[in-house]
Amino acid sequence: RLPSALALTMADEEMSSDVSKLTAGMANLVSAMEPTSPEVMRAVKAWQALRCCGRGMQFHGDAYHESRQALKIKHFWSHSWQGNRRSKILTLLFLYNHEVAVMFATLGALLVSGLFAAKLLPGPNWEKHRDVWSTPRGYWAMLVGPVMYCAFLLFWRPQQQIFLDVMCINQKDSEQKFHGLLSMGAFLKYSDSLLVLWDPSYTHRLWCVFELAAFLHSHPAERKPQLLVRPLILGPCSVFLTLTMVVVVSALTWIPEQYNGTNPKYLVILWVSQAFMLLVALAGIISVTRRYFRAVDNLRMELRAFSIEQTECDCCKRNHVDPQGNPIPICDRQVLLRCITTWFGSLEAFEKMVQTDVLKYLLEDLSSKFFTYRHCVAATIPFLWAGLDASAGHVHYLDIYPTIEMELPSKKWRFSLDTALRIAGWWLGLVPVVFLFALRLSCAFRQNCGRVGDVLVTAFILLCTVAFAMAFVLLEQQKWTFELWARTELEVELVDLREALFLLISLLLAGLAFGCIGTYPRSFSSVEVQQPRDPRAEELEPAAGI
Repeated sequence: RLPSALALTMADEEMSSDVSKLTAGMANLVSAMEPTSPEVMRAVKAWQALRCCGRGMQFHGDAYHESRQALKIKHFWSHSWQGNRRSKILTLLFLYNHEVAVMFATLGALLVSGLFAAKLLPGPNWEKHRDVWSTPRGYWAMLVGPVMYCAFLLFWRPQQQIFLDVMCINQKDSEQKFHGLLSMGAFLKYSDSLLVLWDPSYTHRLWCVFELAAFLHSHPAERKPQLLVRPLILGPCSVFLTLTMVVVVSALTWIPEQYNGTNPKYLVILWVSQAFMLLVALAGIISVTRRYFRAVDNLRMELRAFSIEQTECDCCKRNHVDPQGNPIPICDRQVLLRCITTWFGSLEAFEKMVQTDVLKYLLEDLSSKFFTYRHCVAATIPFLWAGLDASAGHVHYLDIYPTIEMELPSKKWRFSLDTALRIAGWWLGLVPVVFLFALRLSCAFRQNCGRVGDVLVTAFILLCTVAFAMAFVLLEQQKWTFELWARTELEVELVDLREALFLLISLLLAGLAFGCIGTYPRSFSSVEVQQPRDPRAEELEPAAGI
């Protein structure tokens, strides 16, 4: 008989050899990037993951029965479970439902505005309150638009086939779960695009880094892989901006306009109200975007010094013991590291790719896709709804509108058209420029200045942005001065072209601002580090409290 200690040692060595062989076998299966069986390849519709306020994003629960066998997957959702769940849900709702919600809400607003203009819907008794509001208006578009927007944002059913691990891998059956994990490479290989829901914890999670590596390895023929990186604050910021604009535009629409705007008291109320509403709309967004830019700076630093040994793995954090206290014989880290070595030749080669190519993809998407002209126009759609109400109001009260020029048949529709053009100028031109100005200031003054310093910097950006917006208000007033000058000095009548010229100038300003200046400094998306950063710099907290 062997001494008991020697026998235990030999048993441990034999078990260790078995574990090593099993680890190597699992790594070979995963790195082959093929499913263990056709039934393992599964996907769900995006709406199934988003319904009931993102029930599919909950880690616990049994939603596997909702998945179906699939040959191709449209989007692979890659995210860190440490990220804020509410921010993920809002960002996904924004990505999949926002534009549809804006489109249907605007169609609904157009419909009720047309019915109001045709006097098929009632409106406020403007003739009774003519001394309070100088121009007629309606309210149907601003009622129906926000309601339909929220309804379609929450309940629209996007049909894209997506992969979400907790829904497409059986979490209750250990054998099916094992086969699903072995087929992770296949899920990524047969996905058309990788949607990264980015937060600062993403690059610290080994599984997240593995998904990124597997996708890039499995799509080498593409000149630029369909890697979609979206920050978690994109959805909360955009949805918050739209709903805030509803409140701001509604409040500004119903500010009393006593004596047709000539009363100094009215001017004070109007200007103070506009400035206050802008402060409310921008305060939270500026604070969060400054933290976002700091987080992107930190990401640049982290990935340029990326080391796979610094990534975290759940089984290692739990000392290879499951929640029930049972030992975990196979370490995820060992399996994933073997896969990465197989794909890229060595861990060092993969780290080099992360420090260059992956960093480039991430910075390009995080800088160029966070705030675009298209996003801004869609988020500020309440300006268009307000314009529809104003234009419909002019038509609805056409018979009693007190304007001499409207006695001529050719002039009866002019005020409605002028109002529509003026609102379009603000919505499509000046408002995006104002938000771009605020964003560039937030990027320029993104450094962490401490609690008090950050409040002061945010206040400074707010005041500069409000002053910038008020400058556009003053500039708009000059169009009447220019019209009068053209009429008296040049003997040219511009009354029919005034608002059209305003719209054209506004669009030119927006085109120059977004086309030439851009959302970010060109150096912001550069892979090179601009300044040394304090590693203890503030991390971005997902925008749950906006």
